[in-house]
Amino acid sequence: MEKMLVITRHRFEPQELRVTRGETITIRNESRENHTVTADDGIFDSDIIGPTEEIIMEIPDDIPLGVNTYHCSIMEDMKGVIVVRESKDETRNNLA
Repeated sequence: MEKMLVITRHRFEPQELRVTRGETITIRNESRENHTVTADDGIFDSDIIGPTEEIIMEIPDDIPLGVNTYHCSIMEDMKGVIVVRESKDETRNNLA
């Protein structure tokens, strides 16, 4: 299933996105300004996404499980949450 994060005006939609490690997210900037999707702890950063641009970002394999907060480094009041779950492969490996 494709994961989508949309930047509209001064918001990320959805505000909370659930993913697994290694999964890809399509990020679309539907606003009229440049934005980024930057992890608060620095583990991922989209670089600048211009108006009407769309990028694909992979969730790093070393991202911590659970709640990971992010923001726009240009408009730092824009915030969101990525909740990372174990992939099916990780769950299988942990049970082995």
